[in-house]
Amino acid sequence: MAYTTINKSTLHFNTLTWTGTGSSNARTGLGFQPDWVWLKNRGATSNHHVVDVVRGITKELRPNLNNTEATDDQLITAFGTDGFT
Repeated sequence: MAYTTINKSTLHFNTLTWTGTGSSNARTGLGFQPDWVWLKNRGATSNHHVVDVVRGITKELRPNLNNTEATDDQLITAFGTDGFT
């Protein structure tokens, strides 16, 4: 199997942190269009939320639960060229 070298990992993986307001806001600054987003509230106990382009923005995985897939049309509303909304 051939392997390739990733010279700049931030073109493929990045982390954003922010303080939520409960309003819909675009989160930008990733440096690429994400295909997969993992959200976790760091200030309170809540579920993990994973959204990907294969399932679509209304489907989420909750990897910390046994019933892992759910529908939520309020979590992520769009994948953008530099982040997500």
